[in-house]
Parts: sequence; C-alpha cells; structure tokens
Amino acid sequence: MHDILKETPIYEYMVKEAREEALKQGREEGLQQALQLLRIRVLDAIAEKFPDIAGEAWKRLKEVRDMDTLLQIHVKVSVAQNKEEVLQVFPVE
Repeated sequence: MHDILKETPIYEYMVKEAREEALKQGREEGLQQALQLLRIRVLDAIAEKFPDIAGEAWKRLKEVRDMDTLLQIHVKVSVAQNKEEVLQVFPVE
C-alpha cells in the first residue's frame, strides 16, 4: 500500500513541501546560531578592552537581530578607543 501511495502526485507534492519546510527551518536555525556566535565574539572583544561595560553591552547585543548590523558593530568595537565609543555603536531603539 505504501508503495502505491509513493507514486501519486499528492505524495510527491507533500514530500516536496516537507523538504522545503525542513530546509527553511534548518537555514533559520543556522542563522540564529551564527548570530549568537557573533554576539559572543563581539562581547569577547568588548570584555577584553572594557570589562566594566560587558554586562551593558551584552544586554544591547541580545537585541540585535541582523547579521549586517552585528558585523558593523564588531568592526566599530574593534577600533573603539574608549567605552563611550563602544556604547555608541549600538542602534538606538
């Protein structure tokens, strides 16, 4: 019976839909993991230079949901000369 169902157009459609959804979900999970890893790397850079603002920086980093924004923050943090410059790189909400 199962083999007969496998040959129907509706079965093929359902399998295709399931695969596409799984790929979409996998990409989203991968993106979230990458964002979290980058947040941690930015925090590491901040904590190395200005440990006294690491807690505040982490609160702000957790709110950033965009990879491009996180990458820009990472670059700016890397060249920041003082903690005020670091705190200014976060988007105002």
